[in-house]
Parts: sequence; structure tokens; C-alpha cells
Amino acid sequence: MIISVGYRVNSKRGIAFRKWATNLLKEYLIKGYNINQGFVAWIEKRVRCHSRVGGNPEKI
Repeated sequence: MIISVGYRVNSKRGIAFRKWATNLLKEYLIKGYNINQGFVAWIEKRVRCHSRVGGNPEKI
């Protein structure tokens, strides 16, 4: 795995890679969480809409 090799290198290039990888993973975790929250809200909205029409897809 590239990340494990990058984390073991103690050179300037290894340190730069470690900083880059850490920032990238941090952003992914933060943004990924926000995307998941948005998706859950979207699903909840659809479920509420579906329950209002009595589960009949022809009324939507």
C-alpha cells in the first residue's frame, strides 16, 4: 500500500507525502460525512412524501 510506504520514509519527500495524505484523508472524512448527512435528509424527505400520498406511487 502506498500510504504505508509513504509513512515509513523519513526524507523530505516522505514528510511532504505524509502531510498531503493526512490532509486529503481529513478532507475526505469531513466532506464524506456531510454528503452522507445530505443523502439521509434526501431519503427522509422522500419517505415523508411517500407516506403522505398513502404509498401510492401514481399519486406522486
